[in-house]
Amino acid sequence: MILKQISEINWARLAAYIDGEGCIRIDLQNPPKGSGFSARHLLEVRVYNCDPRLLLWCRETFGGGNLKPVRKNPRLGHKQELVWYVGADVAERILQGCLPYFILKREQAEIAIAFRRLQGTRGTRTTPELFASREALRVQMSVLNRRGVPKEIVQ
Repeated sequence: MILKQISEINWARLAAYIDGEGCIRIDLQNPPKGSGFSARHLLEVRVYNCDPRLLLWCRETFGGGNLKPVRKNPRLGHKQELVWYVGADVAERILQGCLPYFILKREQAEIAIAFRRLQGTRGTRTTPELFASREALRVQMSVLNRRGVPKEIVQ
């Protein structure tokens, strides 16, 4: 699906779902020792829900992504929680489309977009300076993603 064909209302809907039922993450992936690969950073946008209809709508409306159960064995008496997630350039395009509509996760989206601007071309070596810049954005994102209401809002 071409993301340019998505209506403004669907961008706003997705922004609300990401705000309330989702997350924007930059993860640090450390490869197994001896694999010959270096550590790398990965961007992901996720939406969680127990009703697969929402997540199927995300996948069908915004194209692609993966859908999977969060836990293989849900807790007794609880519904199976599912997640729809996208990464890299698809995540960036989704964040760009949702940016005007975010209420809670605008800062995270801006950090994620800045992170994507730091991506090198596929197959190029990451310099220590570039890795450090990406790591700084990952740490910033981690601080924003901490659970709980920020103290400045409660006071």
